[in-house]
Amino acid sequence: MNMKIRRMTQEAFDQAVNNAVFGTGQRSRPFAELTLAMAKEVLVDGRQAAEVAKENGKHPPSLFRALDKITSAWQASSESLVKVELTLPGSLASELQKFSEIYAAKLDHPEAADVMQRIMKDLSFASRKLQD
Repeated sequence: MNMKIRRMTQEAFDQAVNNAVFGTGQRSRPFAELTLAMAKEVLVDGRQAAEVAKENGKHPPSLFRALDKITSAWQASSESLVKVELTLPGSLASELQKFSEIYAAKLDHPEAADVMQRIMKDLSFASRKLQD
């Protein structure tokens, strides 16, 4: 499934920029400092691209091209983290926030993939139950 990336963590953004410049062979030179700052405002901070471009005196299409390159590099990388905004009951939201912080810190832990696989299986089951 190919989803449109609207937000990502700072770590995922840094990894995607690195992949866009060095990992994919699509770009031979680093992004301009202003372009990266604007892309970060959009992808990490969640601001509107057209608004960010206008504030910085740039044309939105040039920012959109940079965003496309960065998000394509992110999608081409293996397992990356993405920031998600959800509407949930408070108790569930706090538990998911706690899990997210622990999981992000332990990505290299030998059991991280197994834990995530179990969670995905449980979520899939719960989704099917709610649809019935």
